[in-house]
Amino acid sequence: MQLTRIAPLLLILSTACSPIALSPPIRSVPLETAATAREGHVAIRAGGGIHGGWDVETTPTAGGIGIGVARDVEVQVDGSFAYDQDLDHSGRHVSPFFGAGRIGVKHRLADYVALTGGVGAGSGPWGAFTGSDLGIILAYENPYLIPFFAARMQLSVPLNAQTETIVDSSNMSSALLTPNTTLWLQPSTGVRIPLCWNDGCDGTRVSITLAVAWTSIVQAGAPHDGSVVGFEGGLTIEP
Repeated sequence: MQLTRIAPLLLILSTACSPIALSPPIRSVPLETAATAREGHVAIRAGGGIHGGWDVETTPTAGGIGIGVARDVEVQVDGSFAYDQDLDHSGRHVSPFFGAGRIGVKHRLADYVALTGGVGAGSGPWGAFTGSDLGIILAYENPYLIPFFAARMQLSVPLNAQTETIVDSSNMSSALLTPNTTLWLQPSTGVRIPLCWNDGCDGTRVSITLAVAWTSIVQAGAPHDGSVVGFEGGLTIEP
Protein backbone atom coordinates (compact mmCIF):
# COMPACT_ATOMS: atom_id res chain seq x y z
CA MET A 1 0.00 0.00 0.00
CA GLN A 2 1.42 3.21 -0.68
CA LEU A 3 0.18 6.26 0.87
CA THR A 4 0.45 9.26 -1.34
CA ARG A 5 0.44 12.57 0.36
CA ILE A 6 -1.72 15.18 -0.97
CA ALA A 7 -2.19 18.29 0.85
CA PRO A 8 -3.38 21.45 -0.75
CA LEU A 9 -0.79 24.20 -0.60
CA LEU A 10 -2.58 27.45 -0.08
CA LEU A 11 -6.28 27.88 -0.45
CA ILE A 12 -6.50 31.61 -0.58
CA LEU A 13 -3.63 34.06 -0.56
CA SER A 14 -3.57 37.81 -0.06
CA THR A 15 -0.93 40.48 -0.14
CA ALA A 16 -0.85 43.55 2.03
CA CYS A 17 -1.51 45.75 -0.98
CA SER A 18 -3.39 43.59 -3.47
CA PRO A 19 -5.88 41.04 -2.11
CA ILE A 20 -6.25 37.93 -4.24
CA ALA A 21 -8.53 34.90 -4.15
CA LEU A 22 -7.26 31.61 -5.58
CA SER A 23 -8.75 28.19 -6.19
CA PRO A 24 -6.55 25.71 -4.25
CA PRO A 25 -4.67 22.67 -5.60
CA ILE A 26 -5.69 19.08 -4.89
CA ARG A 27 -2.10 18.19 -3.88
CA SER A 28 0.79 20.10 -2.32
CA VAL A 29 4.19 18.41 -2.41
CA PRO A 30 3.67 14.67 -3.01
CA LEU A 31 6.34 12.72 -1.14
CA GLU A 32 7.11 10.10 -3.77
CA THR A 33 9.95 8.95 -6.00
CA ALA A 34 9.68 7.11 -9.32
CA ALA A 35 9.14 3.75 -7.59
CA THR A 36 5.59 2.41 -7.33
CA ALA A 37 4.10 0.08 -4.75
CA ARG A 38 5.01 -3.53 -5.49
CA GLU A 39 2.38 -5.51 -7.37
CA GLY A 40 -0.10 -6.91 -4.87
CA HIS A 41 1.08 -4.58 -2.09
CA VAL A 42 -0.31 -1.38 -0.62
CA ALA A 43 1.95 1.47 0.47
CA ILE A 44 0.84 3.90 3.16
CA ARG A 45 2.19 7.44 3.51
CA ALA A 46 1.54 10.26 5.92
CA GLY A 47 3.23 13.59 6.39
CA GLY A 48 3.00 17.30 6.90
CA GLY A 49 4.83 20.55 6.41
CA ILE A 50 4.59 24.29 6.01
CA HIS A 51 4.12 26.57 2.99
CA GLY A 52 4.64 30.29 2.87
CA GLY A 53 4.41 33.19 0.43
CA TRP A 54 2.45 36.37 -0.16
CA ASP A 55 2.45 37.05 3.60
CA VAL A 56 0.67 33.81 4.49
CA GLU A 57 1.54 30.50 6.13
CA THR A 58 -0.29 27.23 5.61
CA THR A 59 0.32 23.95 7.43
CA PRO A 60 -0.99 20.95 5.47
CA THR A 61 -1.18 17.33 6.59
CA ALA A 62 -1.99 14.44 4.30
CA GLY A 63 -2.24 10.72 3.91
CA GLY A 64 -3.24 8.10 1.42
CA ILE A 65 -2.60 4.74 -0.11
CA GLY A 66 -0.96 3.50 -3.29
CA ILE A 67 -2.14 0.11 -4.55
CA GLY A 68 0.23 -1.89 -6.75
CA VAL A 69 -2.26 -3.15 -9.34
CA ALA A 70 0.40 -4.32 -11.82
CA ARG A 71 4.14 -4.20 -12.29
CA ASP A 72 5.17 -0.51 -12.21
CA VAL A 73 1.55 0.67 -12.00
CA GLU A 74 0.01 2.14 -8.87
CA VAL A 75 -3.49 3.45 -8.17
CA GLN A 76 -3.42 6.30 -5.66
CA VAL A 77 -6.12 7.46 -3.26
CA ASP A 78 -5.14 10.56 -1.32
CA GLY A 79 -6.64 12.96 1.18
CA SER A 80 -5.42 16.16 2.77
CA PHE A 81 -6.32 18.76 5.34
CA ALA A 82 -4.79 22.19 5.87
CA TYR A 83 -4.91 25.18 8.17
CA ASP A 84 -4.21 28.69 6.89
CA GLN A 85 -2.72 30.75 9.73
CA ASP A 86 -3.22 33.99 7.82
CA LEU A 87 -6.98 33.50 7.56
CA ASP A 88 -7.20 32.69 11.27
CA HIS A 89 -5.47 35.88 12.41
CA SER A 90 -6.29 38.46 9.74
CA GLY A 91 -9.76 39.32 10.98
CA ARG A 92 -11.35 37.98 7.80
CA HIS A 93 -14.68 36.27 8.43
CA VAL A 94 -13.94 32.92 6.79
CA SER A 95 -12.85 29.54 8.13
CA PRO A 96 -9.07 28.89 8.13
CA PHE A 97 -9.56 25.17 7.34
CA PHE A 98 -9.83 23.33 4.03
CA GLY A 99 -9.43 19.83 2.63
CA ALA A 100 -9.24 17.86 -0.60
CA GLY A 101 -9.31 14.32 -1.94
CA ARG A 102 -7.81 12.79 -5.07
CA ILE A 103 -7.65 9.56 -7.05
CA GLY A 104 -4.86 9.02 -9.55
CA VAL A 105 -2.40 6.70 -11.24
CA LYS A 106 1.40 6.49 -11.25
CA HIS A 107 3.16 4.58 -14.04
CA ARG A 108 6.86 3.87 -13.86
CA LEU A 109 8.12 4.06 -17.45
CA ALA A 110 11.74 3.13 -16.68
CA ASP A 111 13.92 2.55 -13.62
CA TYR A 112 14.26 6.28 -12.92
CA VAL A 113 11.21 7.87 -14.57
CA ALA A 114 7.51 7.85 -13.69
CA LEU A 115 4.41 9.76 -14.78
CA THR A 116 1.54 10.66 -12.45
CA GLY A 117 -1.91 12.09 -12.99
CA GLY A 118 -5.22 12.34 -11.22
CA VAL A 119 -8.44 14.19 -10.48
CA GLY A 120 -9.88 15.43 -7.22
CA ALA A 121 -12.12 17.84 -5.37
CA GLY A 122 -12.25 19.71 -2.11
CA SER A 123 -13.89 22.39 -0.02
CA GLY A 124 -12.74 25.32 2.05
CA PRO A 125 -13.45 28.92 3.13
CA TRP A 126 -14.54 30.00 -0.35
CA GLY A 127 -16.61 26.95 -1.23
CA ALA A 128 -16.01 23.80 -3.26
CA PHE A 129 -13.45 23.26 -6.02
CA THR A 130 -12.38 20.53 -8.42
CA GLY A 131 -9.00 19.92 -10.01
CA SER A 132 -6.65 17.73 -11.99
CA ASP A 133 -2.89 17.18 -11.96
CA LEU A 134 -0.16 15.82 -14.21
CA GLY A 135 3.50 15.29 -13.37
CA ILE A 136 6.80 13.59 -14.07
CA ILE A 137 9.24 12.22 -11.47
CA LEU A 138 12.95 11.52 -11.95
CA ALA A 139 14.77 9.53 -9.25
CA TYR A 140 17.92 7.51 -8.68
CA GLU A 141 16.45 4.44 -7.01
CA ASN A 142 18.79 2.54 -4.70
CA PRO A 143 18.65 0.94 -1.21
CA TYR A 144 20.52 3.76 0.55
CA LEU A 145 19.54 7.34 -0.34
CA ILE A 146 17.18 8.18 -3.22
CA PRO A 147 17.35 11.74 -4.59
CA PHE A 148 14.44 12.81 -6.77
CA PHE A 149 13.16 15.72 -8.83
CA ALA A 150 9.55 16.24 -9.87
CA ALA A 151 7.70 18.71 -12.09
CA ARG A 152 3.93 19.02 -11.77
CA MET A 153 1.07 21.15 -13.01
CA GLN A 154 -2.41 21.40 -11.55
CA LEU A 155 -5.58 23.13 -12.69
CA SER A 156 -8.11 24.07 -10.01
CA VAL A 157 -11.63 25.27 -10.82
CA PRO A 158 -13.95 26.79 -8.17
CA LEU A 159 -17.52 25.47 -7.93
CA ASN A 160 -20.18 27.91 -6.72
CA ALA A 161 -17.44 29.89 -5.03
CA GLN A 162 -18.38 32.32 -2.30
CA THR A 163 -17.50 36.00 -2.57
CA GLU A 164 -15.81 38.00 0.19
CA THR A 165 -15.49 41.72 0.72
CA ILE A 166 -11.83 42.61 1.35
CA VAL A 167 -10.31 45.99 2.13
CA ASP A 168 -7.26 47.01 0.07
CA SER A 169 -4.84 48.48 2.64
CA SER A 170 -3.02 50.54 0.01
CA ASN A 171 -5.95 52.92 -0.47
CA MET A 172 -8.51 51.64 2.07
CA SER A 173 -10.97 50.80 -0.68
CA SER A 174 -13.06 47.62 -0.57
CA ALA A 175 -13.42 44.96 -3.24
CA LEU A 176 -15.52 41.87 -3.81
CA LEU A 177 -13.26 38.89 -4.46
CA THR A 178 -14.19 35.44 -5.75
CA PRO A 179 -11.64 32.63 -6.38
CA ASN A 180 -10.53 32.34 -9.98
CA THR A 181 -9.60 29.24 -11.97
CA THR A 182 -5.95 28.77 -11.00
CA LEU A 183 -2.96 27.04 -12.59
CA TRP A 184 -0.30 25.70 -10.18
CA LEU A 185 3.17 24.98 -11.62
CA GLN A 186 5.54 23.20 -9.24
CA PRO A 187 9.11 21.90 -9.44
CA SER A 188 10.18 20.01 -6.31
CA THR A 189 13.18 18.06 -5.12
CA GLY A 190 14.02 15.91 -2.15
CA VAL A 191 15.35 12.62 -0.83
CA ARG A 192 13.87 9.37 0.38
CA ILE A 193 15.78 7.60 3.16
CA PRO A 194 15.06 3.84 3.34
CA LEU A 195 14.95 2.52 6.91
CA CYS A 196 14.02 -1.04 5.93
CA TRP A 197 14.34 -2.32 2.37
CA ASN A 198 14.53 -5.60 0.46
CA ASP A 199 14.79 -8.41 3.07
CA GLY A 200 14.81 -6.13 6.10
CA CYS A 201 11.84 -5.90 8.50
CA ASP A 202 10.37 -9.20 7.27
CA GLY A 203 9.72 -7.79 3.83
CA THR A 204 8.07 -4.56 4.98
CA ARG A 205 9.49 -1.43 3.37
CA VAL A 206 9.82 1.66 5.56
CA SER A 207 11.24 5.02 4.52
CA ILE A 208 11.30 8.72 5.38
CA THR A 209 10.94 11.35 2.65
CA LEU A 210 11.89 15.04 2.79
CA ALA A 211 11.09 17.56 0.04
CA VAL A 212 11.13 21.25 -0.83
CA ALA A 213 9.11 22.90 -3.59
CA TRP A 214 8.66 26.23 -5.29
CA THR A 215 5.21 26.82 -6.76
CA SER A 216 4.22 29.41 -9.34
CA ILE A 217 0.55 30.39 -9.24
CA VAL A 218 -1.25 31.78 -12.28
CA GLN A 219 -4.90 32.86 -12.11
CA ALA A 220 -7.25 33.21 -15.03
CA GLY A 221 -8.62 36.69 -15.63
CA ALA A 222 -6.76 38.28 -12.71
CA PRO A 223 -3.93 40.83 -12.77
CA HIS A 224 -1.81 39.27 -10.01
CA ASP A 225 0.23 36.08 -10.01
CA GLY A 226 2.63 34.89 -7.34
CA SER A 227 4.58 32.04 -5.81
CA VAL A 228 5.02 30.09 -2.57
CA VAL A 229 7.73 27.87 -1.09
CA GLY A 230 6.96 24.69 0.83
CA PHE A 231 8.82 22.15 2.98
CA GLU A 232 7.35 18.75 3.79
CA GLY A 233 8.33 15.44 5.32
CA GLY A 234 6.62 12.11 5.77
CA LEU A 235 6.76 8.40 6.48
CA THR A 236 6.01 5.55 4.03
CA ILE A 237 5.22 1.98 5.09
CA GLU A 238 4.68 -0.78 2.55
CA PRO A 239 3.92 -4.19 4.15
